[in-house]
Order: sequence, then C-alpha cells, then structure tokens
Amino acid sequence: MTTHPTGWCSYDSVAETYERVAVPWFEPMAADLVTALGTAPGDRILDVGTGTGLVASLAASVLSSRGSVVGLDPSVGMLRIARQHRGAAAVAGMAPGLPFPERCFDVVAANLVLSHVPDLAAGLDDLARVLRRGGRLGATAWGPGGADAEDQGTEADAIVGSVREACGLPGETPVDGAPWEEVLRDADELRRALGRAGLHDVELALRTYRHRFRIDEYVSGWGGLGRYLRSEVGEQRWRAFSDQAAAALHERLGDEVRSVKQAWAATGTAG
Repeated sequence: MTTHPTGWCSYDSVAETYERVAVPWFEPMAADLVTALGTAPGDRILDVGTGTGLVASLAASVLSSRGSVVGLDPSVGMLRIARQHRGAAAVAGMAPGLPFPERCFDVVAANLVLSHVPDLAAGLDDLARVLRRGGRLGATAWGPGGADAEDQGTEADAIVGSVREACGLPGETPVDGAPWEEVLRDADELRRALGRAGLHDVELALRTYRHRFRIDEYVSGWGGLGRYLRSEVGEQRWRAFSDQAAAALHERLGDEVRSVKQAWAATGTAG
C-alpha cells in the first residue's frame, strides 16, 4: 500500500527545493514580519513553522548575545537545512503541543503558518501560552488578492493544470494541507482568531509582494499539490509532466512567471 506524505511531513522530500525557490520569494515578507514585531536585542524568540529557518535567521541578526532564537518545525528535512545554514537552534515540534513551558518567550513568530495548523484555535492558544505577559505574537497570512495586470499566476496555474490533466495526473491532494488559508484571507476572521487566543492591541497591515519565478522554479514541485504528485506518481512520471508543463509555460509566458500576492502581517500582545 502506498503511503502518501501529508501535511507538514511532506516537506521532508522537498526541503532543498524549498530553500532554493521559496525562501527568496518569502524573504521580503519575513523581513516585514520581524520589523512589525519590533524585536529587541535581548528577546527570546520562537519561530513556529520555521521551515529552513528564514524568519529565525532574520530575527537572530538583530539580537545581542543576551537574546536567543528557537526555530520549530515538524519537518526533519527542513530542520536539517535550518541547522546547516541558519543561526538559530532548531527543534522538532508543532502547535498545538509546543514542547515549552508557559510564558518563556518574549516574541513568537509564525510566517505563513496559521493556515496549516490542523486546529486553528488550539494552535493559537498554544502560541499565546508560551508568550510572557506583554510579549508579542506576529503572523502572516495570504490576503484577499485582487486583479493586478502584472500577475501571471492564475494563467500559469491554468496552463500547468491543463498539462496535468492531459498527463492523467491527480488534480487534488488527499488532505488539505492548508485548511485555514481561505478563512484567514479575511481581515475580520484573522483579527477574531488572534483575539480568541487572548491577544490584544491586534494590528493588521496588508502588503503586496512581487516576485519573478524562472519557469523551472515554477514547476519545481515544492508546493502542496506538487509535493503530493511527486510522491504519488514517482519521479519518472513527475519529470515527464514537469518538462511538458515547463515547455507549455515557455511557449505562452516566456522565460518567467510574474507573481503578485497580497499578505497580511498581524501582530498582537499577550495579556
């Protein structure tokens, strides 16, 4: 029987691709999150869902010798890269179920993480639990989006989808790896979620991020459906599909795909 990697664990097989393709895309957002949190030199910081350690490393760069950063992620493959290339401690775990006592951190960061937590309310409660009184929690989530003449993501996804269908490959994953993504696009829902966790002085800012992917990067398979397809169909069929998808994208869009995404940066204070 085939065992499909689901949720967080499926990142193990694509960690190197994630570091190469996703980290440059996410870096401006991660930097904005660290800035919004107002990190101080002596802070004790927890980066939940650290992946390969992007937010953790940016936060570490503003700390003094009195400060510390812990990057937490359930993917051992991602943590392996974080330990090699970033300057923070790396711990396996997830929320809810954080392996830390109450009120032991000054700052908790969650960059594009809340949408992946199976139980959003319980996960946020656990993040708030490990914050000291007056500590800050910061999270990002994809925003509502909207028409932008520069964005080619919808067209590119349709092209890739038509190739996937022609190759007879599945169009859906067996589980939803980001069950809260659509909910958290709404500012009121995001604000309410943080408020229910006991956070106050919640502030939201909507920012726009632009990135250019090379065609080979766009079909590299680190995203949710790509991770599933690679494990489901095997590397030979995956490579045949990705080569055809890349050729179709080149024909229609040239050498790159321009992406324009909105994202919320939300911060709140623990009571």
